[in-house]
Amino acid sequence: MENKDIRTEARILVSELLLEKNINKYMEKLKDKKRFVFKHCINVAYLTAEITQQIYSDQEEIKNIVTGALLHDIGKLYVPDKILYKRGRLTNDEYELVKKHTIWGYDLIKEEAFTDLTKDIVLSHHEKSSGAGYPYHKKGEEISQGVQIVTVCDMYDALTEKRTYGDENSAYSALKIIAEEKIENSYFLLLAGCPDK
Repeated sequence: MENKDIRTEARILVSELLLEKNINKYMEKLKDKKRFVFKHCINVAYLTAEITQQIYSDQEEIKNIVTGALLHDIGKLYVPDKILYKRGRLTNDEYELVKKHTIWGYDLIKEEAFTDLTKDIVLSHHEKSSGAGYPYHKKGEEISQGVQIVTVCDMYDALTEKRTYGDENSAYSALKIIAEEKIENSYFLLLAGCPDK
């Protein structure tokens, strides 16, 4: 598939998923209460869709991973705005509270008819192969490839987007930072052509 076709297919997939009732109800809450997080989730889902279409042939698996990307930060609904949008560095206590968004998000969707892979993405998208991530300090093969893809896309979007706590980075700088974090399979971004925003 050519890059143009992949981007078109990614947009179609994300648009279709946003219309699904069990996804839409959560995305509408994000849009109403945490507009910036909503935009970030959409960006991560588009990038994830571009990458997964290039490495997976199973359309259901692609859909499950992209659904996880859309919902990955749904737990931030419970993070107070004064912390989520704070200018400057978070205190240790504030950071510990923000880290709970993975568990809160998982708890929010665990009874829904999403696949285990989708739920694991919501829970594990801040895990790192070194074990330095959270919430459970998973290592290496304990972290699925689907989770790794969303982790890299999440970091890329966060690093290249203007945030209240810092300046955005260029695509090159973002990739360098991700490489330094030693995220498994960070080459996924190269598959998507390191999109500039």
